[in-house]
Amino acid sequence: ILRPGGALLLSLPNVLNFRSRLRFLTTGFLNKFRRPLDELAGQSTTRPVPWWELRYMLVREGFEITTLTCNRVKFAECLAAPLLLLSLPVLLWNLGRGFWRTDAPYWSAVHRELNSLPVLFGESLIVAARRKP
Repeated sequence: ILRPGGALLLSLPNVLNFRSRLRFLTTGFLNKFRRPLDELAGQSTTRPVPWWELRYMLVREGFEITTLTCNRVKFAECLAAPLLLLSLPVLLWNLGRGFWRTDAPYWSAVHRELNSLPVLFGESLIVAARRKP
């Protein structure tokens, strides 16, 4: 329970980085999540939470997101960056759809965040939020 004006700091595996997106495209599994789940040894996280879902939960519970960053950018992520050019037309089309929607003004922010450097190339996301008064 966090009182109004209280600060929340979260860290979570970034399952939306470019490397994870490529891995999902080629294998059907996200980066940092074994396939299949190890039922005997167990895993600390069994269900990946993508940024857009965490954002939705925070906003719906009355939080304002103040910071979205990452712990570090892995060198392997940067090596895959040229492949991002192949997805540029789709990226621009999605950004355009978000900016032109008038019925959902938050769409622009969501699309910007999903295609930001921390989300595209960060290993783990770090999110700071504040409970609205």
